[in-house]
Amino acid sequence: MFNFGSSAQSPLTSYCLLREILRDHQPRLVVLDLYALVFSENNQLNNGRFNLTSMRYGEGQKAFFRDAFSWKEKLQFLLFPSYVYRINFEPKLKKLLGRKYLPKPKGTYRGEGFVFSPDTISVAQLQNYNQFDRFDLGQNALLEQHLEYLVDIKKYCDEREIPLVFFSAPVPEITKDKIDYYDTFSEIFAGYARELNVPFRDANRARFSGIRDAEHYCDDDHLNEAGARLYSQAIVPLVEAYFTEY
Repeated sequence: MFNFGSSAQSPLTSYCLLREILRDHQPRLVVLDLYALVFSENNQLNNGRFNLTSMRYGEGQKAFFRDAFSWKEKLQFLLFPSYVYRINFEPKLKKLLGRKYLPKPKGTYRGEGFVFSPDTISVAQLQNYNQFDRFDLGQNALLEQHLEYLVDIKKYCDEREIPLVFFSAPVPEITKDKIDYYDTFSEIFAGYARELNVPFRDANRARFSGIRDAEHYCDDDHLNEAGARLYSQAIVPLVEAYFTEY
């Protein structure tokens, strides 16, 4: 299994990375997570810059920069790098001052693309300090541009004869309830899945048994180690079925 996801990765970025990765690899299956928040964000500098600088120099990296970033973002990237990477200023200043500058790790890297956190967020934190209290995702929050990239990803997988599966990974039920139009977004994803003939399982509408808010999340939208283990055990037979089908 190869994980090419990154934090808050947009479908546009996923498409560009997929084309880059499939230059050298022929996976038996591509699994794409559908998360409403990344379909509502149109600022590639928030996420795309990390992927751009990690890609090897070549046509794939050039195409990503050319196609994924707006002219404004390109100018910021090329002419004002100190602005683009301003998030790095504070730790660098702390380092110069001899203070502790490394951020608290959000998890432990175990290998093979898997990062785990043993921490468990409390129900009180989920209810009262949830990031989704700050977001106002209206009914039309999903951007057409990103939805169209689902079509492009499917077409590219078809060209390479690689089956594609959509999942929506579980978030706490408290978090799901704070997203006013979650079911609307899920229905939109389901519609694209039907149109593209791609299997889709939303673990927040058809929940896997045993995964509970009080035990299996490290924050308001990520499973902890125990939760990830349960989720992995639940989806393995689903994924294996697609291997045999194709």
